[in-house]
Amino acid sequence: YNADLTRVENALVNAIHLANDGVCRLAGENQAYSGMGTTIAGLLIDRDFAVVGHLGDSRVYRLRNEVLECLTMDHSWVNEQLRKNILTEEEARNHRWRNVITRALGNKLDIEVELQSVDMEAGDLFLLCTDGLSSMVTEEAIREILSENKDDLDRACNLLLSQANANGGIDNVTSVLLSVDR
Repeated sequence: YNADLTRVENALVNAIHLANDGVCRLAGENQAYSGMGTTIAGLLIDRDFAVVGHLGDSRVYRLRNEVLECLTMDHSWVNEQLRKNILTEEEARNHRWRNVITRALGNKLDIEVELQSVDMEAGDLFLLCTDGLSSMVTEEAIREILSENKDDLDRACNLLLSQANANGGIDNVTSVLLSVDR
């Protein structure tokens, strides 16, 4: 328990730590799993706000009034170079180390979960996704698909998957959509 965090923030951080402990334990018990790791993006709702927690390059987006906002910042080597203005967006998009992540579940017991609390409004749509989607589909295309299919989340998820595969589908794609209706 961290006294500097809210009850909801603590709950999300603890859940991510438990997941990390499980991945580390499996990697330690079975040599076939040695070195494995994964990314995570989580969202926990509490009344009028949501807590976002993540590690790695899985992302959380919020669509509000037709505007798509990425709520997470990738924990990757390339993104760190972008923030330091060492790489340009174009260089980063095609860099050979674009898939090297700097934070993940499973590679060590001591992890630092990035947290953010955001407000929610009726009509907001949250997308949690792996880099298999965000690296294959532009944010503008994601925005269009979500905006045009707000009332059919299954269809929106299927269209996002289809678009990622049509654009090369070089990684696993996972997406979860949450619509705020009040």
